[in-house]
Amino acid sequence: MTFFNKISNFAQKTKEAALARAILAKDKRLDTALGGVPETPQLDMVTTFGLPSKVATLAYDPVAGLLVTVTRDQEHLVLNFFGRGVMSSMGVPGVQQVKYLQFKTGQPCLVLIDTSNVVYLIDLRQRKVQHVLRSQGIITSCAYCTGTDWLFLGMADGYTDVLDTRLGKLASYSIPDLLQADPSQAQPQQEQQQPEQSQPKARHMVVGLESHPSNVNWLLIAYDRVVFLWDIKEQQIHDEYHHRSPSSNAHITSLTWHPRGDAFVTGDDHGQIHVWSVSTPSKPMISRPVFPAIDNAAASIEPVYKLAWYQPQADDTTSCLIVAGGTSLQDMHGVHLLELDGPHDARKQSMLPCAADVADFVVLWSDAYARSQPIGIVIVAADGSISSHQLTSGFPRFTLPPALSLLDPLIANMCFLPMVHPPLYHALTTVTEEDRQLLHLPLMGGSVSPRHIYKLASNDILMTLHVGEIIQFWDASYTTLRPLPQLTIQCHDNMPEGSSVFVCTIDINASNGAAAIGFNDGTVLLYEFVHPTPAAAPDHREDNDTSSTMPLNVGAQFIEQCDDTINELQDILDDMKKTSIDDDEPHDDQNDGKASADDQMPQTAPPKEAQIAPTSAPASTNPFESADTNHTAAPGPSSADDSKPSESTNPFEEPARPSISSSVQDTSANDASTAKNTNGAIISAIKRSEKPFGYVPDLKIQLDSAVSLMASAGDDLLACATCHHRIYVIHTTLQKVIACFRIQDFPGLEVLPQDHENANASPMPSITTLYFSNTYAHGFYTHESTVLFIGLENGQLFEIDIASLQLHFVHAFNGSVVDVHCIDQRGVPQKALQHHVAHGSEPKRAGPPAPPAPPVEPVPAAETVHAPAPAPTRAERSKSFLRRKPTKKKKDDHQGDVAADDQWDALTRSSTVTTTSSAGSNASIERKAKHEYQPQERPHFVLVASPTSIACLLAGYSVKLYDIDLPEQDGTLTRITPVQLDDIACLSVLMSSGNLLLLSLPHLTPVARIPLATNSRKLKEATLTTDGRILSWHGAYEMKEWIYIHSASTIPYGHDVQLFDIERRLPPHPSQIQPTQQTNKKTWFGAVAGVFKKEPLRLEELDLISKHYSMGCRDTGRKLTRLFLLSGTPSNDT
Repeated sequence: MTFFNKISNFAQKTKEAALARAILAKDKRLDTALGGVPETPQLDMVTTFGLPSKVATLAYDPVAGLLVTVTRDQEHLVLNFFGRGVMSSMGVPGVQQVKYLQFKTGQPCLVLIDTSNVVYLIDLRQRKVQHVLRSQGIITSCAYCTGTDWLFLGMADGYTDVLDTRLGKLASYSIPDLLQADPSQAQPQQEQQQPEQSQPKARHMVVGLESHPSNVNWLLIAYDRVVFLWDIKEQQIHDEYHHRSPSSNAHITSLTWHPRGDAFVTGDDHGQIHVWSVSTPSKPMISRPVFPAIDNAAASIEPVYKLAWYQPQADDTTSCLIVAGGTSLQDMHGVHLLELDGPHDARKQSMLPCAADVADFVVLWSDAYARSQPIGIVIVAADGSISSHQLTSGFPRFTLPPALSLLDPLIANMCFLPMVHPPLYHALTTVTEEDRQLLHLPLMGGSVSPRHIYKLASNDILMTLHVGEIIQFWDASYTTLRPLPQLTIQCHDNMPEGSSVFVCTIDINASNGAAAIGFNDGTVLLYEFVHPTPAAAPDHREDNDTSSTMPLNVGAQFIEQCDDTINELQDILDDMKKTSIDDDEPHDDQNDGKASADDQMPQTAPPKEAQIAPTSAPASTNPFESADTNHTAAPGPSSADDSKPSESTNPFEEPARPSISSSVQDTSANDASTAKNTNGAIISAIKRSEKPFGYVPDLKIQLDSAVSLMASAGDDLLACATCHHRIYVIHTTLQKVIACFRIQDFPGLEVLPQDHENANASPMPSITTLYFSNTYAHGFYTHESTVLFIGLENGQLFEIDIASLQLHFVHAFNGSVVDVHCIDQRGVPQKALQHHVAHGSEPKRAGPPAPPAPPVEPVPAAETVHAPAPAPTRAERSKSFLRRKPTKKKKDDHQGDVAADDQWDALTRSSTVTTTSSAGSNASIERKAKHEYQPQERPHFVLVASPTSIACLLAGYSVKLYDIDLPEQDGTLTRITPVQLDDIACLSVLMSSGNLLLLSLPHLTPVARIPLATNSRKLKEATLTTDGRILSWHGAYEMKEWIYIHSASTIPYGHDVQLFDIERRLPPHPSQIQPTQQTNKKTWFGAVAGVFKKEPLRLEELDLISKHYSMGCRDTGRKLTRLFLLSGTPSNDT
């Protein structure tokens, strides 16, 4: 840069700073704090949505009514407990992956075995690990004997150990390797000399354990090719069941008992199942493949992973076998259900499909002991998706808890809509009859204290995007989320079959709830929100005050009333093609050429005159007619003849600033350049469904390229930014593109420097921000209008006055424009819930009136249109040299090696107060603004954020009053939001380093720095609310909501869940219940038979047997147990 340019920039900045100081000196309100600042900001967690990762495994306690899943975050393992309307998480540090997970049924204990063969006993009352036991071998299976303290552990060396879950130690009782102890397993010498390939050697590894459902004395122990029925009391093998598969190298993989306990089933790694009768060990009753293979290639059949067996009714002769695995087809995934009737083969077979291979499943038993009448089944797929079904006819699906529903299908992104407009929130969360008929997973466990909050006093909606372009809605005011299934949008249903497009951006209209979804191919789907109409809706046609009910129904009712007329006109337009419009549709003769050009566009929207005909007809019965005319025509006698705006007699309409309705006609008939720009947009109506509630497709808009950003205003304005550097302003009710702006046509646009590494990179800056606000447009200081702010990648900020569709340059900043907000003098955001179309009307007042100010003549529109202010060059966008003098200046304020906290303190003492004016280099407009400035009645501030700085502009004058350079140690800025709560008014700034900065308004003086949680991620997708909350990602599928500003109006919150409910008790074990037998007469034979009759093993006896032998080393205990087994009698020495 030459010396002359430096001098010019210095003079320019001096002039602009003088202008800002003159405004502040003339209007002291602009130098007054908007509110107080929080005294002690503190970050407290409100609630958690979702899970930190995919589910690895899960378990269920039928007595406690709790379902637990295992996930993992960045640091440790996480256990997620689900109960009745509650969810609670617990971290387990030091655990990498989980191998087995088992509840101690009816007790506050959870057993966890990791892949390092370490056993963790977790106390659910105190939420901590109570015992840790490191196994000396590899644990290959486990089985819990319900109602006892004993957990059987199968080992890789063939032994079976017993774990005392109460003491957290191994019991002295141990079952030896039964393959070595069984003489029948000893092979003859001749067979041992045969080659190993002809006779595979059996592995001495316990592959499965299963405790008998009612007899605690029996335990099934499965090895590779044999199953032993072990008698615990007699300490010997009761029976052996040899697995003789047609394939000699098949291995047993799993087993389970029949619900009655008189049979069991085994599965092998060749997809076969074998049903055995306990009384017939010679051969199985049934041997069959789980799923018949199309070819004989055994390699294509997957093994049987897991089995479960239940009875639909307790006294049923039929039973149902659940099998995971055994499928022969590569593209078929799910759980098989085989209905068995005694020793006969399956008479019926069903399948519960999954998106991928089954990783695990758990049956939700209704009883702790009986395996009948189960509640349902929960299935975990290999891709992490979860599904749940009721085990009744048709297998209807359960609605999972919200945190699990976010994984079915997997969540890809989210959009948090905090503090939704109350009428819209109540409409979106309406409870319908379909909601009451949902089958929720009946988890009844857990209890809460009085300080636990189920529902927050906030109108929050969470919108999640899932794999498959599925959009789901949730009521986020509930701390565990409340699903809104009636609002679900299946995007691919309205796209061409086989389309591979994906969602790029989503916008929800804050007034009527309409959803606009932009795709990567330039398609925009507009969905209309249809909500239930009350049974006895009052007639509002004679009510002048309809502002509270109008925003929800104007667009919807208008299109619904005109549906038949639009369809008829569509047929006429298809027949006319290039011919002129019929005389029944009034238009100017001078516009015939333009009308025919519009007809050639592939649009289904009829001309505006035809669309407003039904609403302007005298016979119309539309109760929203009066409100709709406010959006389609200017008030006054000429609103009926809107086709001739030049003849309007509206005394409040300014000729230089026409309304949106007249702008539509001007752009389509009188402005050839604008009509050319709109040729790239194709608007077509979508066939409307008969859905009584929820989102129905309305419009399909095809733009020139991928849609990057969208923003909406009022009931029917939608702005779309595309990757080809265009901005489309669309009137959705009229189905018309009212304006199209190209970035290269912006006045004073600065192109990006050439990228030598990427020669194909476009020099045009991309659009980074779209923001609608009802505020003062550039050059109009007295009346508010709807303004669209456009932030660019090169740091330039522009605005479009929607009333006149005029484009103005606002200001240039260092770096791209990250975020824009507009607030009033109380710190309240100026949202565009209803767009303003005329400047001549009286401006609306959102709060108490300010002191009266003298009227100010606005800058003529001709000056701002024909003499646009060029943007300053990149060299002019340096920091302002004018700074507020610190009250106390330390000697080390300017030292380069100051610590982070000292830098923050220094920054709080050096906040900028006045900086560069945004009027650019147009000296005439600057002088005019300087000399003609008069205090506004309700001044607005525009807050603009770049990656390294924040500026506060005065709306209407585009003068930067204050700014601040953010500290480098906090990284770059990701998002800003003004906070207004009680008497607190400040600005929340989220930094990429994970720090949350609080600045005063409007001076932007630093107030506090709040560090977020260390595992926060994807901060660019975090959401800040205006009441001092933040929702951010903390895991791949987990979001956490925090609150950091506390005041008298802070929403109450609290989380206090007890996982163990002492009122839920485990019923007595079936072995404890003595059957009552009526005997009329005692005989000698009966007395002798009673002496030799073996009584079933009782729990007390099992405890006695397990604790009978002294606690010794593991090897000594095994040798003693093997000795007892071979001798048949226990040793008294032990």
